[in-house]
Amino acid sequence: MIDLITSTFMSVPKKLNIDRKKSNGSIQLKPGAIVACDLTGGVIDHTGVYVGNGQIVELNGDGLVEKISMNKFLHNGFLRTGNTIYTPTWNDELLFHPVWGIEAQKNIGLNTHYDLALNNCHNFVHCCTQLYNARSNQKTEYQKYIELCNRDKSIMIKKSFFQSTIDTQPTYQVIKYFIEAYNHTGITTFETLSNMLFIHYIIRKHPYLVEDKKLLNRAKLLFKWKVAEY
Repeated sequence: MIDLITSTFMSVPKKLNIDRKKSNGSIQLKPGAIVACDLTGGVIDHTGVYVGNGQIVELNGDGLVEKISMNKFLHNGFLRTGNTIYTPTWNDELLFHPVWGIEAQKNIGLNTHYDLALNNCHNFVHCCTQLYNARSNQKTEYQKYIELCNRDKSIMIKKSFFQSTIDTQPTYQVIKYFIEAYNHTGITTFETLSNMLFIHYIIRKHPYLVEDKKLLNRAKLLFKWKVAEY
């Protein structure tokens, strides 16, 4: 399993099709889907987790995890300049998991110290996508991440976090090797989040693709952010 994951990360192209300005069509949202909108005219992006009933859980610019409407997600602050919400897909399949929505909602009301590099909206979404089985009466992955951030402010915080919390879940191994392969320094961007979502999906749903570099290269062309219908 380790060799398979390692070779996968070394083979995955750094560039995915994340140009949402192209006409990629649309797809219906489901609870647990990742959503994004433009900031500052599309120069950067904001992400959150759709939890159903027209509601999104996000980490806002003040460091507060809150549940908001779709309209507020688009227009909450002068930086949010988009009029469209997007969601990731692969081969026209929505990339989502109901547990991601459950994890996101467990963090509602959590007030953290926002950090553009180490505690941004993409960090929050990334933590919410680490589980595929619901857990009760346990700290969320995001809560554990924040606790470690409060103890260690170094730029390598994310690397030490994932290396120290590896357990039997393959997703932790996936993140560990993603970081090593890309020499990631702890800063999660929209592009790295897209890569992580793609890799998680391929390994979980279509593991045969990771055994062939050519197949994997073709597979990444099928990753697209589409307009979210809701």
